Amino acid sequence: MNKKNFSTIFLLFLLGATIWFCWDMMFPSETRQITKRLNKLAKTVSFSKGTSDLVKVATNELIREYFSTNVVIELKNIHPQGENITDRGILMNLIALARTYLEDLNIQFEDPVIELSPDKTHAIMEVMVRISINEFGDGHIYQLMQINWIKTDKKWKIEYVRTLKLLGRENIPHLL
Repeated sequence: MNKKNFSTIFLLFLLGATIWFCWDMMFPSETRQITKRLNKLAKTVSFSKGTSDLVKVATNELIREYFSTNVVIELKNIHPQGENITDRGILMNLIALARTYLEDLNIQFEDPVIELSPDKTHAIMEVMVRISINEFGDGHIYQLMQINWIKTDKKWKIEYVRTLKLLGRENIPHLL
């Protein structure tokens, strides 16, 4: 293979990779859209020490858009008297309460596994959630969750969350 053929092949490969990258950015797959939305939710819910109350209240309204109106949160394996949350309004009140009393909160979703329905309007995700509450030093809670998503108005929203298994706690007193 001569130098000219190699250059041509390299340029074609580079052009193909660029087209594929642009296509993927402009028209992401459903699983990529869900993962991106989940990561945005984590970023919106999380806050650092010193975040003003005004910013917390403003982001509370943004959080609402990630959940369907009839969302159900099943809190098994978290607290002995864990209850189900069966309404977006109640969920938003609990989130606002937590954001009021905690000094900082960091939520990360790791290793999501997503299964799409054939019509691509529903999805089931299993994901590991890492919650850091630095009021307890460098404490972390690791929780395996199942999240059911529904696509409405071209947006993926969470309609059901179930805690599957508490994977562990580090440096957190028995508060849960």
